[in-house]
Amino acid sequence: MHDDDLVKAVKSYLLDFQDHHVVFRPSSNIGFTNGFVTRRYENKLYVTEASQEKELMVGDAICSIDNTDIAVLTALYKKELYNETNERQNWENILVNAKKCMVHRDKTAFEFTLRKYTPVAELPVYSFKKINKKTCLLTLSDFNNESAINI
Repeated sequence: MHDDDLVKAVKSYLLDFQDHHVVFRPSSNIGFTNGFVTRRYENKLYVTEASQEKELMVGDAICSIDNTDIAVLTALYKKELYNETNERQNWENILVNAKKCMVHRDKTAFEFTLRKYTPVAELPVYSFKKINKKTCLLTLSDFNNESAINI
């Protein structure tokens, strides 16, 4: 079995458990991103952040991926999408393996060729802010720095 086939088989097996906390990433696999983040609403994926991909804008709507409608893709990839409600679906792994998508911006539609970017490490955020006498805002982007979160 080729290494790529083994990785796909293990990832598929782990998806059967429907647990977001269990992932398989081989040490040789850096992984890629499309340089933008989406959130699904109805049968479109809306760009909510475009950090590396500069040709897309927040608010752009992706209506199809590789000439297939989002509703059809949802049925095809229901295992990868964890049968989540539309707004909670994570399309990152589907988009990173796709070639193109149809984007609607305002009243214009255009075909967009998807590119792959090496993920950029984000600085972690650990903050505590007192809003008023009864309310505090605690922000933790991860739990990797014990001294930063030990308050």
